[in-house]
Amino acid sequence: MILKSSIIHDLFTLTLMILLVTAVLVGGWCVAERHQRLAIFEKQVDRVQTEISELTGELDRLKAEAKALETDPLAWEAAVRERLGYTRKGEVVVKSETECPS
Repeated sequence: MILKSSIIHDLFTLTLMILLVTAVLVGGWCVAERHQRLAIFEKQVDRVQTEISELTGELDRLKAEAKALETDPLAWEAAVRERLGYTRKGEVVVKSETECPS
């Protein structure tokens, strides 16, 4: 009876140790997986913040351009000339090779 009880106790101890090791391994894997996903999310956040910064700069530039178009006749003329290719009577437009589409 003592031998049987000892064997049961040893099996129970071994089972508990196996469960403990399994729990530690699974827990470690979960932590590593979460750490990897966190690193990916942090990279995405950095990309989005960079894009927000670039878009904010573009928005500021466009607001300044809109304000100039509302108040400055020379800005209006320059925009029309640049975007639509308008010229004054008698003007000749010369384009360099870097400006011409290939």
